[in-house]
Amino acid sequence: MTGVLLAVGASLAYAFSAVVGGVTGRAVDSRVAFLFTQAIGVVLLIPFVLSFGGHVEVADIGLGIVAGTLSTVGTVTNLRGLAAGKMAVVNSLFGVMAGCVPVVAGLIRGERPGTIAFIAAGLALAAIVLVAQAHSGVDGAVAGKLSKPNRQGLIAGVCIGLQFVVMSFASSDTGLWVLLTLRIVTVTLLLPMLRGGVPTGLPWRKLFVLSALFCAGDVCFVASTHHGDLLVSGVIVALGPAIVALIAWLVLKQRLNRQQLFGFSAAMASILLFAIASA
Repeated sequence: MTGVLLAVGASLAYAFSAVVGGVTGRAVDSRVAFLFTQAIGVVLLIPFVLSFGGHVEVADIGLGIVAGTLSTVGTVTNLRGLAAGKMAVVNSLFGVMAGCVPVVAGLIRGERPGTIAFIAAGLALAAIVLVAQAHSGVDGAVAGKLSKPNRQGLIAGVCIGLQFVVMSFASSDTGLWVLLTLRIVTVTLLLPMLRGGVPTGLPWRKLFVLSALFCAGDVCFVASTHHGDLLVSGVIVALGPAIVALIAWLVLKQRLNRQQLFGFSAAMASILLFAIASA
């Protein structure tokens, strides 16, 4: 049960970060926002690492370097796809792949969470697809054409999915050293973007909130994989788009269509079944 609750917490944090990030993206370039949220994350994580991180493991530093590289490549590739293609389609392909990779990795690792959990995983993947198609506004044939932006969405999703897999190997429950190293690597790789100097008028408050949400999501995700299966955690975290749709409905008063409602219902049913399976 603990692993499921932590995964739900991670999914909520990532979902709210998507909403805040969407608002922030209207005021500043998305890549610049990503750079500064990671830099702020370094500052936020250092006190926790020094207090609760424990002994530094060389393996965790290596995992952080790999995860940071995957995170940077995945995020930048997705942003390029979003800029060049149909945003909803690219983001949908990204979300589906980011959810499927941890499932495959969990199965390869020999995770067999039981019949109820497998049914829950099937419902969750169905929810991801339903919400993705509802957001795309196009039929499967059009969305399935592998244009360059669509390929970038798929590649980005694989990278982020692999990032989750790598993070799950952290030696401690919190994985703080992995998460700190991840952010340092990301900042290092993205620094060349600031050759012209730091942009003025950055929304620092929103960037701080966005960074805190990312950190909370990452910590909850790593902890969930230490209290449960990667397969379960990965699928629950990938339900973020369904949660974003709910937030848009409750907070932004956006209407949900029938497909989104079915997708959200399937998402909630899957989380309930995961909780039953882990009880």
